[in-house]
Amino acid sequence: MFTLLEVIEPNEEILDLVKDRKAKITKGKINGVKNTNIKTVLPVIYKIPYQDQTLAIYEYKGDFKGNKKFFIPTYQNTFNLKEVKQILVGLN
Repeated sequence: MFTLLEVIEPNEEILDLVKDRKAKITKGKINGVKNTNIKTVLPVIYKIPYQDQTLAIYEYKGDFKGNKKFFIPTYQNTFNLKEVKQILVGLN
């Protein structure tokens, strides 16, 4: 039913910032529904532990909501790479 069209790799800059935090990272995927032009996009998911919580960051491929490719459910908002890096640096 689904055909894997592309695997979305995690962002290298974010990987560098979270490498010491034991983050769980899931690669994203773009799947196509056979015999149609319908695509499903599963984002790259970063689950980053800090203090006694976990910060989840979803990274989407392409132009997502005005060039802000990252969504953080905790904040209910989208962010660009620079903003995400500032958030990650401030997690200490």
